[in-house]
Amino acid sequence: MDFSYVWQYARHFYPGTPWEQILPDPNNASDEAKNKTLDYVIGNDESFGSGFWFMKEMRPEFFNSGEPKENDEQSFRNYVLNGVKADSSDIERRVSVWHTVNNAFVAKQA
Repeated sequence: MDFSYVWQYARHFYPGTPWEQILPDPNNASDEAKNKTLDYVIGNDESFGSGFWFMKEMRPEFFNSGEPKENDEQSFRNYVLNGVKADSSDIERRVSVWHTVNNAFVAKQA
Protein backbone atom coordinates (compact mmCIF):
# COMPACT_ATOMS: atom_id res chain seq x y z
CA MET A 1 0.00 0.00 0.00
CA ASP A 2 1.12 3.53 -0.70
CA PHE A 3 2.81 4.98 2.39
CA SER A 4 0.68 8.11 2.18
CA TYR A 5 -2.29 5.92 3.21
CA VAL A 6 -0.36 4.70 6.26
CA TRP A 7 0.26 8.35 7.13
CA GLN A 8 -3.41 9.23 6.69
CA TYR A 9 -4.45 6.23 8.79
CA ALA A 10 -2.08 7.26 11.59
CA ARG A 11 -3.34 10.86 11.44
CA HIS A 12 -6.94 9.63 11.58
CA PHE A 13 -6.44 7.65 14.80
CA TYR A 14 -3.87 9.86 16.49
CA PRO A 15 -5.05 13.41 15.69
CA GLY A 16 -3.23 15.07 18.61
CA THR A 17 0.17 13.93 17.40
CA PRO A 18 2.50 16.60 15.94
CA TRP A 19 2.50 15.01 12.47
CA GLU A 20 3.96 18.07 10.77
CA GLN A 21 7.11 17.55 12.85
CA ILE A 22 7.26 13.76 12.48
CA LEU A 23 6.35 13.54 8.83
CA PRO A 24 5.85 16.85 7.04
CA ASP A 25 5.62 15.32 3.55
CA PRO A 26 4.60 11.64 3.28
CA ASN A 27 5.55 11.57 -0.40
CA ASN A 28 9.19 12.42 0.36
CA ALA A 29 9.63 10.85 3.78
CA SER A 30 12.87 9.49 5.11
CA ASP A 31 12.95 5.92 6.38
CA GLU A 32 13.30 7.31 9.91
CA ALA A 33 10.11 9.37 9.55
CA LYS A 34 8.27 6.39 8.04
CA ASN A 35 9.37 4.17 10.92
CA LYS A 36 8.20 6.72 13.49
CA THR A 37 4.81 6.79 11.78
CA LEU A 38 4.64 3.00 11.59
CA ASP A 39 5.34 2.80 15.32
CA TYR A 40 1.87 4.29 15.84
CA VAL A 41 -0.02 1.80 13.69
CA ILE A 42 1.99 -1.43 13.73
CA GLY A 43 0.21 -3.01 16.72
CA ASN A 44 -2.28 -5.83 16.29
CA ASP A 45 -5.38 -3.68 16.78
CA GLU A 46 -4.31 -0.97 14.36
CA SER A 47 -2.92 -3.39 11.77
CA PHE A 48 -6.10 -5.46 11.73
CA GLY A 49 -8.32 -2.43 11.46
CA SER A 50 -6.34 -0.75 8.69
CA GLY A 51 -7.99 -2.74 5.91
CA PHE A 52 -11.46 -1.79 7.10
CA TRP A 53 -10.43 1.84 7.51
CA PHE A 54 -9.02 1.87 3.98
CA MET A 55 -12.21 0.43 2.49
CA LYS A 56 -14.45 2.86 4.38
CA GLU A 57 -12.39 6.04 4.17
CA MET A 58 -10.25 5.85 1.05
CA ARG A 59 -12.04 3.65 -1.50
CA PRO A 60 -15.75 3.47 -0.61
CA GLU A 61 -16.79 3.94 -4.24
CA PHE A 62 -15.01 0.71 -5.21
CA PHE A 63 -15.99 -1.43 -2.27
CA ASN A 64 -19.61 -0.25 -2.19
CA SER A 65 -20.11 -0.32 -5.95
CA GLY A 66 -22.34 -3.39 -5.89
CA GLU A 67 -19.97 -5.08 -8.33
CA PRO A 68 -19.56 -8.72 -7.34
CA LYS A 69 -16.26 -9.66 -5.71
CA GLU A 70 -15.82 -13.24 -6.91
CA ASN A 71 -13.03 -15.69 -6.22
CA ASP A 72 -11.57 -15.57 -9.71
CA GLU A 73 -8.45 -14.09 -11.25
CA GLN A 74 -10.17 -11.16 -12.94
CA SER A 75 -11.85 -10.10 -9.69
CA PHE A 76 -8.51 -10.34 -7.91
CA ARG A 77 -6.81 -8.21 -10.57
CA ASN A 78 -9.64 -5.67 -10.32
CA TYR A 79 -9.28 -5.58 -6.52
CA VAL A 80 -5.50 -5.08 -6.65
CA LEU A 81 -5.46 -2.48 -9.42
CA ASN A 82 -8.71 -0.60 -8.81
CA GLY A 83 -9.56 -1.41 -5.20
CA VAL A 84 -6.33 -0.87 -3.32
CA LYS A 85 -4.62 0.91 -6.22
CA ALA A 86 -1.46 -1.20 -5.99
CA ASP A 87 1.37 -0.66 -8.43
CA SER A 88 0.57 -2.50 -11.65
CA SER A 89 4.22 -3.28 -12.38
CA ASP A 90 4.13 -6.41 -10.21
CA ILE A 91 0.58 -7.60 -10.92
CA GLU A 92 1.77 -10.88 -12.47
CA ARG A 93 3.74 -11.72 -9.31
CA ARG A 94 0.69 -10.92 -7.18
CA VAL A 95 -1.54 -13.08 -9.39
CA SER A 96 0.98 -15.93 -9.17
CA VAL A 97 0.93 -15.75 -5.35
CA TRP A 98 -2.88 -15.58 -5.42
CA HIS A 99 -2.98 -18.81 -7.50
CA THR A 100 -0.52 -20.52 -5.15
CA VAL A 101 -2.63 -19.65 -2.10
CA ASN A 102 -5.88 -20.69 -3.78
CA ASN A 103 -4.38 -23.97 -4.95
CA ALA A 104 -3.19 -24.70 -1.42
CA PHE A 105 -6.70 -24.13 -0.05
CA VAL A 106 -8.25 -26.34 -2.74
CA ALA A 107 -5.71 -29.10 -2.05
CA LYS A 108 -6.39 -28.84 1.70
CA GLN A 109 -10.15 -29.19 1.16
CA ALA A 110 -9.78 -32.26 -1.09
